[in-house]
Amino acid sequence: MKVWKKIGLVVLAAVVLGGGYLTVSKVMGSGDSSVGARERVEVVRDSMDVTVSASGPVVATRQASLSFDSAGTVVELSVELADRVKEGQVLARLQTSSLERLVSQAEAGVKTAQLNLEKAQDPFDENDLAQAEAAVAQAEAGVKTAQLNLEKAQDPFDENDLAQAEAGVKTAQLSLDKLLDLYDEGDIARAEAAVSSAQAALKTVEDALKDTRELYDDNDLANAQASVRNATVALENARLSLESTLVAQASAVTVAESAVSDGEKAYSQEINNYYIQGCSPQACSQTAPEKLVGSGVVDEVVTAWRNLEKARSDLEVARIAQTTAIAVAENVVDRAEVTLVNAEESLADVIEGADAIDIEIRGLQVSSAEAALSQAQSALADIKGGADALDIEQSKVQVESAQAALADMRAAPKAVDLKLSQRQVESAQAALLQAQSQLAHMKAGTRSVDLQLLDVQARNADIALAEARERLDKATMRAPFDGLVAGVNNKVWDKVAAGAVVIRLVDPQGFKVEATVDELDVYQVEPGQAVHISLDAIPGDILSGTVVSLSPVARRETGVISYKVTISLQPIENITLKDGLTASTEIVVESRQNILLVPSRAVTVSGGKSVVYLIVDDKARERVISTGLRYDGHMEVLSGLNEGDTVLMRESND
Repeated sequence: MKVWKKIGLVVLAAVVLGGGYLTVSKVMGSGDSSVGARERVEVVRDSMDVTVSASGPVVATRQASLSFDSAGTVVELSVELADRVKEGQVLARLQTSSLERLVSQAEAGVKTAQLNLEKAQDPFDENDLAQAEAAVAQAEAGVKTAQLNLEKAQDPFDENDLAQAEAGVKTAQLSLDKLLDLYDEGDIARAEAAVSSAQAALKTVEDALKDTRELYDDNDLANAQASVRNATVALENARLSLESTLVAQASAVTVAESAVSDGEKAYSQEINNYYIQGCSPQACSQTAPEKLVGSGVVDEVVTAWRNLEKARSDLEVARIAQTTAIAVAENVVDRAEVTLVNAEESLADVIEGADAIDIEIRGLQVSSAEAALSQAQSALADIKGGADALDIEQSKVQVESAQAALADMRAAPKAVDLKLSQRQVESAQAALLQAQSQLAHMKAGTRSVDLQLLDVQARNADIALAEARERLDKATMRAPFDGLVAGVNNKVWDKVAAGAVVIRLVDPQGFKVEATVDELDVYQVEPGQAVHISLDAIPGDILSGTVVSLSPVARRETGVISYKVTISLQPIENITLKDGLTASTEIVVESRQNILLVPSRAVTVSGGKSVVYLIVDDKARERVISTGLRYDGHMEVLSGLNEGDTVLMRESND
């Protein structure tokens, strides 16, 4: 019952019972009479609280719905419903073979990226630089040799010519040796790492294709069909319950309406007997006893009026109960319909199986991974095979040509064709330019932009490895805090989707109440107000709490508007709270301390003034008082009485 209704009933009681006091006053004559054995009460100082009623469930302050970040198969489930767990305790694990392969692939990617970066940061060592400088020197010597050959084309060969030819042979042989040892161990290691990475990637997408094709099994189909059957039965039961509720509540309202009609007839009969002849039940039922004329209100009239008021109150309660019960039953039907629709959609998904588009995408990913592996294997074969066969063949030809020229010189010096000598000079000059360009490239090192790109690739590889390891670690579900297992939705070997709740955990040490308050009372409630809390499951014990917050958003259910209020709950010893218990609360919206209080039964209204009968020398003396706050059968006295005064109570049948 709301505050304004409670105060209204107190005022109404004062008015109705006031008629009885008028009679007493007349009996007492001048207002000074012996009180005999009438009940007395002392005026005291005390506190008065005005409260607003609200109800709702007890909710754990800290709770968690635990799920996996990745889809997979549950291979370990180490807890059951109601188990107590410690923070960090392992609760469940997924099958991790595919995640472990992703970690291996990411590790290979990091190694490859790091090798590429290290190679770019120091692409050429001192030996490479020395060889390039030697190649330039050799190319310069080749140019000089070719020029000398051209100059001596008309002259016979001397010892210097022979030396130059021998140098040409050595130069050609060095070039051939360099081609035969083109790649080092680092190049082979990087190529092998690329092949390993491509193989891991292929295995990953092949597993993904297999998992997509085998998305649902016979057990999944049976479970989905059972869910549809259960939802159908639940919906039918909910509809039958709604029909039963409609009939039962309509009957209760009809009985209450009949009681009101009987009360109106009885009240009009008493008025006809004592006051107004011919007064109809409709007209008489609108006239309170104190408005009737005469020497006083007759007890039978007062009793009939009280019975009528009770019948009207019972009718209002019956109508509210009817609205509430029907709303609850309709809500159950709505939820059952939603559950059935969801179950039918899930069954359709299981029957349909894996999405053809997903399978096609996985197939394309497998083809792409196979092509990448083939390319990596081909590159490794090229590196292990050494330099290009055509380049080696051309170098061999140059060696043979230089050797033949030297042999010719040794055999017998002869004139060299001028045209051939000119071509040799041009070829030697071109070789010198190439050697000088290669040496300049080695001294300049790798470009800054290339180093930045390789550094970014290395950091991206590190990030990919960290993410793969994190996904692998998250395949193990651990308790985020000490708590109690409130729900287990799966079993070992179940396939779970990413984000699907597997285990629900609550902290049994902290609770709050999430109650609803009527719109008529919402402006009286604010954070910080004290709350008295009783639990339906633990009658007789009152817990303390405090209003924490009040939602600014309204709830609308079957035309009733309410607001959510969150209340902290202070547990007491020897009471174990549980999530979901129903709590009834009284929020203290106004409190008066150290005020004078008298029972409402001690006060009547006479001539528009509040009157009590003060006991002086065992006689009742009429005293006019000023009243303030009224609540729960008591009134605040602002003036007219002092602490310790004794006043006369009305008899219960007055």
